[in-house]
Amino acid sequence: MKHGFWQDVLNAWSKLNYSRKDNVTDILDSVLWYNSDILVENKPIFYLKCYEIGIIKISDIVNENNEFLSYNELCRKYGNVIDWVRYYGLIAAIPQDYKNIIRNEDFNDIELATFYDNLIKKDLTSRDIYFKFITCDDSLTKIAEKWEEKLQSPINTDFRSDVFAKIKIMTLSTKLRSFHFRLLRNVIFTNDKLKSWNLVASDKCTFCNIEIETPLHLLWHCQTASHLWNQLSTWCKNHANRTMNLTLKRVIFCIITDNPKDCINTICLIAMQYIYSARCLKTLPNVACLKDKIIDMMNIEKYIATKNNQMTSFRKRWNGFIKDQAI
Repeated sequence: MKHGFWQDVLNAWSKLNYSRKDNVTDILDSVLWYNSDILVENKPIFYLKCYEIGIIKISDIVNENNEFLSYNELCRKYGNVIDWVRYYGLIAAIPQDYKNIIRNEDFNDIELATFYDNLIKKDLTSRDIYFKFITCDDSLTKIAEKWEEKLQSPINTDFRSDVFAKIKIMTLSTKLRSFHFRLLRNVIFTNDKLKSWNLVASDKCTFCNIEIETPLHLLWHCQTASHLWNQLSTWCKNHANRTMNLTLKRVIFCIITDNPKDCINTICLIAMQYIYSARCLKTLPNVACLKDKIIDMMNIEKYIATKNNQMTSFRKRWNGFIKDQAI
């Protein structure tokens, strides 16, 4: 709508008629367009093609489970009426408290105002706040259910205490932590997703060019990845007398051993991040490069341990690998 007068009329109308909603029914019934609560670049929005096809209310982009439609689901339902960047921008513009109510996420019945007020009053670090959100995040149950479906195996572990909470214990590297967090949240991008968004020409694996490239195929099932894991296991056995009992589930969750401080779990994470990095650079991963990355990480941790007078813990963590720094 380009006519300035009618834009002003609709803006004024939206301010008079829209108020913050506090229940699912009212929120789902909220109109998306010219809604003063749904802003892009601080302005209400109106997408004519979406309106004409019948996308008018929030409920029109939500499925029966009160989850926002993926872009592919939207296209199947309405056709290609909006590009994926605009669509996800629209979802991002919907207020977070609306999304929490739609998903029935209420921070374990803690009032948001009280919750944020307590955060302001208390001298909390970002780590404290992160773990507060982790312990209140019911979406981890859904993530566990999705992984059970992908792995076709029950997950007999607590995602909060056994997986997410151990990410920071496993490694000091923020890059590795970020990668593992995104992997567990299923937000690393492989050709299956990129092809669905028309960002790449093929959804085939970057390495084998045979199977569809999903995160599980790339990191485990692909013959290139499988060969690398075998070589890594052999190296760990020969040079450190450490046995890596690898399974898909143990690799993805980095729980090769029960001790999150065990360097074997860190090595597993380094290997996965290296495979994904090689995929992004369109180069084939090789065990020589991987060993260099492992030894680099060990030397970084040794430097930090030396400065902090924690060499005893370092030697215990990297037992068996220390003597092989020159390999």
